[in-house]
Parts: sequence; C-alpha cells; structure tokens
Amino acid sequence: PARHGGARRGRNPDPMREKRSLDVGGKQIRMLVGGRGPGLLYLHSASADVEWLDAHERLAARFTVHLPAHPGFADSTGLDDVDDILDLVLHYADLQDACGLRGVPVVGTSFGGWIAAELAALYPERVGTLVLVDALGLWLDAEPVAEIFGTTPPELARRMFHDQQHPIAALMNAFTTISAIPEEIALPQMKVMEAVAKV
Repeated sequence: PARHGGARRGRNPDPMREKRSLDVGGKQIRMLVGGRGPGLLYLHSASADVEWLDAHERLAARFTVHLPAHPGFADSTGLDDVDDILDLVLHYADLQDACGLRGVPVVGTSFGGWIAAELAALYPERVGTLVLVDALGLWLDAEPVAEIFGTTPPELARRMFHDQQHPIAALMNAFTTISAIPEEIALPQMKVMEAVAKV
C-alpha cells in the first residue's frame, strides 16, 4: 500500500500513542504515552520535543515512552508551585509514583536533562538508566551556559543548531528581533521562557 509519513493508508499512523491527563500533587499534567515494552520516562527540553516526534517514535519501538509536559508547558498546569529545580525534581518523583515508573530508564534533553540529572543525583533508586542529551544545569568551566533570555532568535539558532538549514534553525534565522516573531509563535514561546526562567 501507499505510504505517507510511514503510515499505511486507512490506518491510524499512531495506534499506540495516546494523550492522557493526570493529577500530580494538584497539577494537571498532559502526558503522551506510546510504544511497546518496558516503561521509559522522557523529560523534554524547552523546545519542540514536548510533542511526539520521530525520536519518541524510535524509542517507542523498544519501550513504552511516557512523555509528560513539564508544569507550565503545553497543557500542563502547576507552574505557580515551581520555584526552582528541586520543585521539579520532587514533582517528577511524585509523577513516577503515580505512574509506576520508579527505576525505569530516564531520558532528559536540554532543560529536561537538568531535571533528569538532579533526579538521579537525589534519588538514584528512581532511575534505572540515565541518558542526558545536551543537558543544561551541568556546570563545565570550559563551556559555560549561554544567556538565552536576551538573545535574538538568529543567535540562539547559531548556538543551538550545527545545521543552520534545519527547519527550526531556518525559522529562527528569519526573525532578526523578538518583535518580528508572529504572535502565534511568540506567545507559546513566551510561556515556555516563563517556565524556564522560574527555575
């Protein structure tokens, strides 16, 4: 049969992925779950991986991937209860208990990598295997963390992407000032920046 995006015509392209909402300590958390196999907790960055991407699909070939949106991201609430990284670590310990994900592999990218590293440091028994992808929050004298809050989109693109032709990098390079970003792109990004700034 003809294929489009890896799915056969007439079939749901993501039959194993579902969107869930769960209460974790009074926070309503949006979680995407998909795949087959043992559980895996994926802690996303401050970017597009809060939504289901090809990377999640690849992991889902071997694991049941649990992709919660951090408080203040996507449809998740509870940002008012977050003041620092410890609050997020405690939130994820509660989420692990609520979902039966204690001792599973934890993958953290960028901002999520910082949370994952802190979770493993404070509660090593909660993390079966730790995978960090460009984790923030890990101080290296030779590579200090760059300022992100006052940086223009093109400069952020140069810092974030080796391939400046990547679609997200190309979009970021198209905007020379924050005011040039269309509102439908700027408002969700401002929400994300507020959530990151709290930590």
